[in-house]
Amino acid sequence: MLYSTKEDGGNLYTEKEYANFVFRFEFRLTPNANNGIGIRAPLEGDAAYVGMEIQVLDDGGSMYTKLEPGQYHGSIYKVVAAKRGFQKPVGEWNAEEITASGRQITIKLNGTTIVDANLDDVKDEAVLRSTAT
Repeated sequence: MLYSTKEDGGNLYTEKEYANFVFRFEFRLTPNANNGIGIRAPLEGDAAYVGMEIQVLDDGGSMYTKLEPGQYHGSIYKVVAAKRGFQKPVGEWNAEEITASGRQITIKLNGTTIVDANLDDVKDEAVLRSTAT
């Protein structure tokens, strides 16, 4: 991983590109936390719109009472909605695993598969343009 600075917006990038991968990480949210993991995205632009973003969010937070299904934690942002109910409360550690194998994206949160999606099954034309990479 490359180091992040305030000037680059706080983004971290891998030094190499990966076609297929498994990314495992642990995280602990603060109230109303909102972040994401950009995958299959170019090094410039917002990964949520020019690639894919796996949402990392305190979706039970007071700022997020009117979310669309594809905006909750673990979702492929505005592409595939994640199953809910497997995130631990704010302040507790969570374990997540993102697997990308071709057009198949699988996300496990605390041992439960919350997304198991083949991007070829996405039929919305606007969404398809953003996941073409």
